[in-house]
Amino acid sequence: MAQAAPYQVRKLDGGLDAVVEDGIGLAVEPEVPSEVSDGIAVLLGELQRFLKLSFASNQFMSARAGTVLISEEGRTCLNTDMTISDVLDFKARELRRSLGLDLPHPTSQGDLGEDAWISFLKSFLPSRYAVSKGFVFDSRGEISDQIDVIIYDRHHSPLILETPNGERYVTAESVYGIFEVKPKANEENIRYAMDKIDSVRNLRRTSRSMVASGRSVEPRELTHIIGGLLAKDSISEKSVRGHLKAYDGVDMVCAASTMTAFRRSSGEIEISDEREALPAFFYLLLDELHKLGTVAAIDIREYAALALKSFRLKGDYHVD
Repeated sequence: MAQAAPYQVRKLDGGLDAVVEDGIGLAVEPEVPSEVSDGIAVLLGELQRFLKLSFASNQFMSARAGTVLISEEGRTCLNTDMTISDVLDFKARELRRSLGLDLPHPTSQGDLGEDAWISFLKSFLPSRYAVSKGFVFDSRGEISDQIDVIIYDRHHSPLILETPNGERYVTAESVYGIFEVKPKANEENIRYAMDKIDSVRNLRRTSRSMVASGRSVEPRELTHIIGGLLAKDSISEKSVRGHLKAYDGVDMVCAASTMTAFRRSSGEIEISDEREALPAFFYLLLDELHKLGTVAAIDIREYAALALKSFRLKGDYHVD
């Protein structure tokens, strides 16, 4: 099998070869046949795209005992002892570092603002999802409260306006999830997050039939809008559990340094331990987004009726 063009094989100290793409690679023994190295290269590329790994160059770390990151010519590589569990564990460490949770002096970390959380979400969400702060509006001209973090459909979201400070106005039909960002997960902030979530869920959302593979598809049911609170610290697990039961409009709480709490459809509250707070949120959010599928097709005619006075859109199909 021919070696994939984006990949290179580089010599490392100790007689190892490294299959490298953009600073990321696997170190393999020199006697490994080239076709195997090519196969590893392709597999690595898939892992990279799936997990969006971001290994810092010239940095020596250990993802787990016996697994070492080695660097050569400013490129970081992984040895062949690394397993998929190691890769996922390394991803969890990267998530913590991206939010500054592993800085040596907690006082230097500061509070995790919305920009930090937005960057964090962008680092792992598939490209079909866009993430921004801003407002959500509907076809009646109603507008939500200001929302710290909006996850919405990148491909089916008419963007009306982006302000100079990066806030966006997003159509209600395009929204998958919204989060409020606060320094601490406590009763006051959980209640405040529920009010922000309600300001979006109470907006009108349209749903329209669409054409897929030449066939008309009926309008889909409106999807649930995920709502939650993002913070760095939290009060006790028992208290968070009680507040989530009391304020049932909040689906999940991620306190990055202490826990992730989630309300299941049955009403049961599940809470991670401190070590898995971020990985739990990572997998939970991906799973919940997967369950939603794609948001309903927006009925742009209703928005046109709000905006246009001399022209109206009619009918479902274009006729030549």
